[in-house]
Amino acid sequence: MRFRDGSRNIVKHLRKDRRIPAILFGPGDNQGELLSLPLADIERQVRKYGIRGVGSKILTLRFEGGNRTETVIAKELTQDAGTRIVENVCFMPCGPETIVKIKVRGHLQN
Repeated sequence: MRFRDGSRNIVKHLRKDRRIPAILFGPGDNQGELLSLPLADIERQVRKYGIRGVGSKILTLRFEGGNRTETVIAKELTQDAGTRIVENVCFMPCGPETIVKIKVRGHLQN
């Protein structure tokens, strides 16, 4: 589902339908393309890779109503502090020639 109006009512209806708002930013694009995703899809990724791990995975977005797909990386995921449910996601395109810098946590022992 795509939406143009950024009102709270739309986000409220999305969450009621178990969907979350998302933004797909293109190169040099400040506004992005507004999208919505099934909550179960992104929650499955978070359970499998962790909240930080999802940001280092290359994902494929498949758009409803057509054959359009986008290869993306999750630039930012926002979770509710109390429930730990993902509230929104920001994506950026990630083609085969794209150079991406990510922060990786390390833990040294001894």
